[in-house]
Formats: sequence, C-alpha cells, structure tokens
Amino acid sequence: MQQLRVVGTDVPRIEGRAKVRGASRYAVDVALPGMLWARVVRSQVPHARLTRIDTSAARAAPGVHAVLTGADLGGVRVGVALKDMPLLCTDTVRYVGDPIVAVAADSPRHASEAAELIEIEYEELPAVFDTDLATSDAAPLLHPDRGSYAGAPELPPVPNLQGYNVIQKGDLEQGFREADLVFEHTFRTPASHQGYIEPRACVVEIREADNVRVWSSCQSPYALRDALARLIDQPADKVVVEAVTVGGSFGAKGSLGPEAIAYFLARASGRSASIQRRRSWCRARRSSWVQSCFWRRCC
Repeated sequence: MQQLRVVGTDVPRIEGRAKVRGASRYAVDVALPGMLWARVVRSQVPHARLTRIDTSAARAAPGVHAVLTGADLGGVRVGVALKDMPLLCTDTVRYVGDPIVAVAADSPRHASEAAELIEIEYEELPAVFDTDLATSDAAPLLHPDRGSYAGAPELPPVPNLQGYNVIQKGDLEQGFREADLVFEHTFRTPASHQGYIEPRACVVEIREADNVRVWSSCQSPYALRDALARLIDQPADKVVVEAVTVGGSFGAKGSLGPEAIAYFLARASGRSASIQRRRSWCRARRSSWVQSCFWRRCC
C-alpha cells in the first residue's frame, strides 16, 4: 500500500515560524528614508454639502510637506466596478468617514496636529438609514449624476439603486406551480465587518521615471497594481507592489484602498508617504461593540 506523505499528516504553516518569532514584515514595518506620515480628515456627518474647507493653518504647520483636497485631485473617483467614490470629496459627503483632506508630515504627531487645524463647514442634508426608504420616491438622491460615473450600468428607475443582478435558470413560473410549498419572507441581518487584526496600511514611493513602488496590506497585489496604474494613467509595469505579510483580510483588503491617496501625497511632496489606518472602538446600539475606522476625525 502506498504511503501518503501529506494526506492525514500535520502540515506546518509556511509562514508560522516567522510570525511567532516576530520576523514577518507587515506594511506598517516598512520605513523608507525621508518617509512622510499621512492623516486623512474625514466627514463627521452622514450627508452634507461642503461649504468651506480651510487648510491654510495646516499647510503652515510645522513638519507639513503636503495637504491635498478633492479640488487638488480634480474629482478623481474610485470603485471596484462603478467609480462612485471620490478619492477626496469635493462638494458633498455621503457617509460618516468620507475622506475630505489628506495631510503628509514628518511624523505621525505632526500629521495629526496639522489635521486638527483643518476647518470644515457643512450644510447638512437629509440622510437615509433604511433600505426601503432609500429606494422610495421620497428619498434624497445621494448620486444624482450616477449615470456619468465610469462603469455605471443601465438600471431600472429606482432611486439610489447603484447596481443589481438578475439570475434566472429554467422556467420559474412552472417551478412555482409545481412546488409543494412556496415560502416567502424578508431576511434582515445587521451590518458587519471582517474584523481583521491589522488595519489597512501602505507605503508608496515614486522613483525615477515615475516608477512607483507600493508596500501594502492589500491581499491582491496584482489587482492593486492594475487598479493603481489605471488610476494614475500609467502602464502596469510602472507599478510594482512589493510583497509583505497581510494580517487578515477576508475580502476587505482585496481592492484599491489608501494607496491612491498615498500616491498623490508622494507626488505632491516628492517624498515617500505612509498611511496607517487607526482603529477606534465605540459603544453602539443594543450594548454591542462595533469596530470601525470611521469614528475618528482623522486616520
């Protein structure tokens, strides 16, 4: 009888030894000479017009090398398929945590202090937190220009509908007629997060001839390379994503994240830029604990 070397045996994790010894290199471990630290100032309201953004004090703060707003980026939008998310908001915010201003400075302390100096004024708009109300005629439109976004699909005339799928196989009507039991119900589940241990982090460096190097917690390095190359209008071979250990993802780190903001900060400052998202905790409804990166003003 043939003896199996793998099936039925314990197989040690390839990366296990490095992790337990503390030798694994994560994105937060990458430190380049002259690297800047970034903070992103985020919306504190769920839906509003931005009536005033004053970054003058932040630009004059000690250690600051770059401050970017949506106007500086020309309204760049990102998204996996539908490009509906402003990299930095220009006129409207649509959720608590929407990015508005990015700051890069010599140290995390300098970046945080400068971010706190930024003044933002809002004209709050109606917000909707219920899916049935959001798709009713009474709901405020979050994206009135959705049809102009890159990747926007043709949709039925339903308010605030961003996308949908129709999956059909066989004769559905016949199936219902022949069924012994037809059960109809609406199922609702609470919002959830993947809960990875490592928050998103990245370092972006722009080298000679606009060659870009990225160290990122993204779980899909080639997808990240291609998405960033398309965004900055460069060939894919001009972007190299260096492999680092990823501290959990479960799908949440599978697309472009803070790397694009880090790239524009690096381009504006002439220095490499690091973004390390921070995690805070808050008491939520029903006495449960919710983990989120969006409860801080800047991260």
